[in-house]
Amino acid sequence: MFILNQIMKISFKKQSRFPVLSIMTLILFCSINATGQINKSLKRSNKPIDSSIPENFDQFLKKFNTDSGFQLSRVKFPFKIIESPDEEGKQAPARFVLKKDWKRVKLIQKGNIIIRKQQASKTPVTVQLMIEDTGVSVYHYFKCIKGEWWLVQLEDASD
Repeated sequence: MFILNQIMKISFKKQSRFPVLSIMTLILFCSINATGQINKSLKRSNKPIDSSIPENFDQFLKKFNTDSGFQLSRVKFPFKIIESPDEEGKQAPARFVLKKDWKRVKLIQKGNIIIRKQQASKTPVTVQLMIEDTGVSVYHYFKCIKGEWWLVQLEDASD
């Protein structure tokens, strides 16, 4: 600001001889300030997406099924697996899978595999995988956390 004042004083003293110099100095200063403002607004626009707006679940699920690295990054570990009760009705204790022991999951409808998505509200989403005429039924529970979908639990309800 001090430099601008000095330039303006010099420019106005010599205004009678150099009116164009005063105008050019003012334009130069304004353009430098405007460029700085533009750069600041660009930096602000690089902030993460608003986490109150969840990502599209169908797009997430497609990438979750096709990209093993992405899948591994979107599973909450230790991952909880609940198994259906045995023939006597005893509920098996839940098991937990660590990241190093994770085996890729594919939730793709193909052949006699049926996929059903159940979403009562915006979150959570349950994806049921069934294999026709086999009694296999596995529920995958997804939850939206800070705008991102995560696989948080699996329940094996097979016969």
